[in-house]
Amino acid sequence: MCDENLPGRVLASAAKAVEGIIPVKSKSVYEKEYSRFIQWTNDNSVKTVNETVLLAYFQELTADFSPNSLWTKFSMLRKELMVKKVVNSAKKFSQLEAYLKQRSKGYQPKKSKVLTREQVLTFLKNASDESFLMIKIALVKGVFGACRRDELVKMKRSDVRDMGEHILVNIPASKNDKPRSFMVIEDNEMDALRLIRSYISRRPLHETNDRFFLCLRGGRCTAQPVGKNTIGAIPSKIAAFLGLPDAKSYTGHCLRRTAATLHANAGGSVLNLKQLGGWKSSTVAEGYVDDSECSKRKNAGLICGVNKSVDIKTSSQFSSVTDSKGVNFSGHFTNCTFEIKQKE
Repeated sequence: MCDENLPGRVLASAAKAVEGIIPVKSKSVYEKEYSRFIQWTNDNSVKTVNETVLLAYFQELTADFSPNSLWTKFSMLRKELMVKKVVNSAKKFSQLEAYLKQRSKGYQPKKSKVLTREQVLTFLKNASDESFLMIKIALVKGVFGACRRDELVKMKRSDVRDMGEHILVNIPASKNDKPRSFMVIEDNEMDALRLIRSYISRRPLHETNDRFFLCLRGGRCTAQPVGKNTIGAIPSKIAAFLGLPDAKSYTGHCLRRTAATLHANAGGSVLNLKQLGGWKSSTVAEGYVDDSECSKRKNAGLICGVNKSVDIKTSSQFSSVTDSKGVNFSGHFTNCTFEIKQKE
């Protein structure tokens, strides 16, 4: 049956469903990508759209864009072509996908540098509150919550709740539409709770803007919210303060990468890391864990024969005597006694 023979109500419902294929918040970006392609077809007197045309288009884009960018452009353009019914929705473009995969082989994307725990603590300790308080708060929240730049920009005052022993921060909307929350706890080295409370106390008494990050002038917050470019430049300012080389390599993604790296280096699991960063896929989290100092140290210990395991029996009496060198204890223990004795 042709679409023309379907009832109007059915066609309207289908059209509404198709509109939902393109993310609302990214619709303008998708439209812009589609317009570029249409302009290219006009410039090259192309009257039809098929895989051969797309191969030619992306081959030309290869000179100016990285493999990651090419995949992003392909994904957006394919959806736009489907929505606008320029191509069949079942079309797979297998040759084009094979071409993009080949271009991606061996490609290492340029990533933001990360801060070490020592560098984070040094900045929080040595940078003055009067000049760097807002930057300190962004650093604390970025590290505790693995926050993206956009999440910090859009964070509202109502998203931050002081619970006494800790501060609870909600991130209702993220890049992957997966809400999450995190805690900022008392830490003598970071002094995080005092910093956040100090910043909140400097907000205007009669607030007209619910954005959490407001500009600081003369020790008080103004009504002007902090913009995305200012938030994005925070890591490079921290790096410059610390005298780190190539400060501009600490980009807006630095805080999120720093949080994930610190978490993985401390022995965090893939599941814990996914919960921290809100990743749906395990791929990114696995990358951090595999590349962590903790993982490398464990592998080196296994090779050297240093790491030993202790057999743990559940819900029964069990005793064991073992050399404690290189032994790692993990798990939930109840009614247990551990005796650690120095070798004579």
